Amino acid sequence: MPQQWYGLAAMQNAGLALEWVRGLLGYTWPEVYAEAFAIEPGCAGLTFLPYLTGERTPHLDPQIRGSWTGLSLVHTRAHLMRSSLEGVAFAVRQGLDALRATGSIDALRLAGGGSIDPQWRQLLADVLQVPLHSMSVSAASAQGAARLAGMAIGLEFPAPAVAQVTEPRSMSPNLEAAWQRFGQLYPRLAGFRSTFAG
Repeated sequence: MPQQWYGLAAMQNAGLALEWVRGLLGYTWPEVYAEAFAIEPGCAGLTFLPYLTGERTPHLDPQIRGSWTGLSLVHTRAHLMRSSLEGVAFAVRQGLDALRATGSIDALRLAGGGSIDPQWRQLLADVLQVPLHSMSVSAASAQGAARLAGMAIGLEFPAPAVAQVTEPRSMSPNLEAAWQRFGQLYPRLAGFRSTFAG
């Protein structure tokens, strides 16, 4: 459209990474939500980098790989799963912060698997620090692409219905500390990418 552009934080390792961890740990999705959210935020110092296939936003690094750091004997399968949810939320936050550098963002629409469980929605809202409007649509990516194409040729679409709004809370001290750890790990581990890349 004339004088307009579309900002995109392209990420490779959100749902893909969570599905991999869930399968690796032998969880069903209901078990994920029940057990992972019984763990305290910050996962007793355990941090997950979700870069299983490299990453685009914000690092643009196809060779970086994922990791868990801070493992100790206190950690359980549930800690591994919770840290994975937090790691993906933190990675999405980094992508959102890249978009925020281009302008303000007042709310986000959430669709797909990430919109199902209220605890997961709340964790995302808390980490992203923005209201999340859960959409009751299927195939949201395909619908979004169709809407953009339609706008380009002058078609107008009604806004999808909002099923629920999740308001952000202040991050707890433990979650804030985990966010700070997450931000420090990529630059520290990036130098090992040639060793770990497969």
